[in-house]
Amino acid sequence: MAVVGFNFTKIVGEKKADPTNKLNIDRSVNLQKVEESHLNIGTQRQSGLVISFLYAVKYAPELGSIDLNGNLFYLAPDDKIKEALDSWKEKTILPKDVMNQVLQAIFIRSNIQALIVSKDLALPPPFPLPSPKVR
Repeated sequence: MAVVGFNFTKIVGEKKADPTNKLNIDRSVNLQKVEESHLNIGTQRQSGLVISFLYAVKYAPELGSIDLNGNLFYLAPDDKIKEALDSWKEKTILPKDVMNQVLQAIFIRSNIQALIVSKDLALPPPFPLPSPKVR
């Protein structure tokens, strides 16, 4: 079970004003669609899920935003794929183990891309950056 494919389909960044002293940054991930798909590996056909998502960063009050739309391909055994699809159709959520891997992949790649976009727009980083401490 692994995320074997990932791509952004839309990257939108907007700066409406210069940052002020009081700033609130909200990040969120929204899974928009989950569909069954297949991947041919050699002579075998592997089941998987194509998961569409939106990673959003909102700078308040009305300073700007970054929206990253994308898709990822999650590969797993047939029974795990069926369980995930059934869960999505019934409750629009994925099983915890699948959700953990999916969110981890989205956050790793989207945080990096959002950091690049924020730099280009002269917005603050969308998450706290580590700072060195001299001892």
